[in-house]
Amino acid sequence: MNLAKGAAMYAFSVRRLALGVWRLPRCSAIPGSSLSPMAYVRLVFRGILSQKAPSDSRRTPNAKRQTLNGYIAPLLFLVCAAPDANAGSRAFVLISKALGNPFFAEVERGAKEEADKLGCTVVQMGPAEANQASQIQILRDVIVKGTDGIAISAVNADALIRPIEEARAKGIPVVTFDSDSPNSKRQAYIGTNNFQGGVIAGNAFKDLMPKSGSYAILTGTLASINLIERIEGFKKALGEGCNEVSGSPFTCEDSVPKSIQLIQDTLTKYPDLDGFFFAGGWPLLAGDAYIKALGRRGPEVKTKKFIIVSFDTLPPILKLLSLGYANALVGQRPAEMGAKSIETLMAICDKKQIQTVYDTGVDLVTPENVDGFIKK
Repeated sequence: MNLAKGAAMYAFSVRRLALGVWRLPRCSAIPGSSLSPMAYVRLVFRGILSQKAPSDSRRTPNAKRQTLNGYIAPLLFLVCAAPDANAGSRAFVLISKALGNPFFAEVERGAKEEADKLGCTVVQMGPAEANQASQIQILRDVIVKGTDGIAISAVNADALIRPIEEARAKGIPVVTFDSDSPNSKRQAYIGTNNFQGGVIAGNAFKDLMPKSGSYAILTGTLASINLIERIEGFKKALGEGCNEVSGSPFTCEDSVPKSIQLIQDTLTKYPDLDGFFFAGGWPLLAGDAYIKALGRRGPEVKTKKFIIVSFDTLPPILKLLSLGYANALVGQRPAEMGAKSIETLMAICDKKQIQTVYDTGVDLVTPENVDGFIKK
């Protein structure tokens, strides 16, 4: 068996095992451990993800199987033998667009903090990178296994209409966060008013751009409604006069490396470009690679001869703004999205009245106020 095939089979096995453990009750502890089952599973997965390839290329297949079994055996124990100390505890699933994006780590943090307050559990799942087919498969796996509620950020709004309908038909509450699926049977959307956020970004951009200047837009996936709405709001605010270059918006598929390559390619093709609008903060998460991609235009950002306005205010992005490699950021509140998603799912389960839309708000961050956000 080649390495790629073996890795794929193992990933599939681990995903199936995870589907069997997320609904485990919040029992006091695993026998012989102070950890709850879900805490143990989290540590197991962190161990898997942190494993580095062995330097000895002569490692035998048996040795590899032994390493994998070292992770799988404890997971099987959890599925089969964990004590049922609190069978009434509710368990929810958070399905993100891309687990590799730190934005969703913040969503998860907020969700878990709220779950701890409410006495329920939550597990985050999702594709490693934004992929419509993978996200739908994960959602359908969750539906088949069963859960008390699902919160999902849609890679493709329309593609989720049918799977969400399937979940609701089985009596599973569904809410969306970050990226909505408004035509589906989801019961609520929790997140940014993306059109209004785009307007705020467009106004900030317009104030700095020269008249008749040229600009390019970098986005994630073309079918993500949150990104579509941001771009619509941005263009609405920008109005007539500025010129969007041919081929824009450029899609990075929510990939940080691809976003860097697109910046380099765009600046090569359009050397006199006056600015970028990033509908998400992907390139600014790359740190030094982002600065290198800007090339000679990098120092011009600080002097406002080259304009960069972006969504998101994660710590690495705020740092680049403070160093002069962006002019304005539209900050979202991902932890609040996660917390409100769990609160809303609990309310639905308790048959309480809910809103259909919860606007978590935005912050406009500039070089003048960035220090206050860094301190937060």
